Amino acid sequence: NLADNQITLNSNATGSATENAGIEIERGDDANKTLIWNETDDKWTIGSETFVAGTVEADVTGNADTASALATSRTISLGGDVSGSTTFDGSANVTITTTVADDSHNHVINNVDGLQGALDGKLASVDLGYTTAASTGTVTNDAGTDATLPAATTTTAGLLTSSDKSKLDGIETGATADQTDAEIKTAYENNSNTNAFTDPEKAKLSGIEALADVTDATNVAAAGAVMESDTSKVNMSFVIDEDTMASDSATKVPTQQSVKAYVDANAAAGALIDVVDDTTPQLGGNLDVNGNSI
Repeated sequence: NLADNQITLNSNATGSATENAGIEIERGDDANKTLIWNETDDKWTIGSETFVAGTVEADVTGNADTASALATSRTISLGGDVSGSTTFDGSANVTITTTVADDSHNHVINNVDGLQGALDGKLASVDLGYTTAASTGTVTNDAGTDATLPAATTTTAGLLTSSDKSKLDGIETGATADQTDAEIKTAYENNSNTNAFTDPEKAKLSGIEALADVTDATNVAAAGAVMESDTSKVNMSFVIDEDTMASDSATKVPTQQSVKAYVDANAAAGALIDVVDDTTPQLGGNLDVNGNSI
């Protein structure tokens, strides 16, 4: 038993520390054990032995022999033709979901065990055929149910029927259904002998009555014209038949009959018309006009 509370080793050492110091236990035939302060490392050491303690409070450096989890989680990623990643901290197992890039690699059939034989067996057991009708087609199968392909409709895809094919063949190449009025008009007028009417020509034609006849007296009169063969002045507003000429019109043409009647009437009266009195006549003797004396 030691009464001292603290044991001092190397009590006679002076100057800088250079010697290790510690406790060594004599174990007889077995190897001694030590607890040494290492001056070179400036640390306590127990050599290669195991130090057991209920609780150790200290900053630990270096790598632990065992641990329940990583101090810092790590991400594990796959690269190349296969991609995927996951986070791992060591506390539990993890699974990486992978994606294989499209067209990233190729395999020949022989690389897959038994694939070629399986395919050969499938092909050898099926004999397919095909028959057609006016509007349908049928895929025949000697090892199963035949499949009928229906004709196309306005809402579902399908086969082109014979009638639709004939209709399609009747449409010229490049035909369109969205031509403008101007395009249609130009295409029409580019054909020879079409003689398309312009709008003014159409309006003029519309103004001519059906079966119009320029030799018909009624039509000629309605147009405000006269015919050489007319014998009546009913439709000739510019002609006047007035024996007395009383209207004295400057825009009317008298008839031959009215002119003759007017001249005869005035000649029969035995007088000149509108003779101005001359207060200084120069004539000598009597002036005889048509047997009448003045």
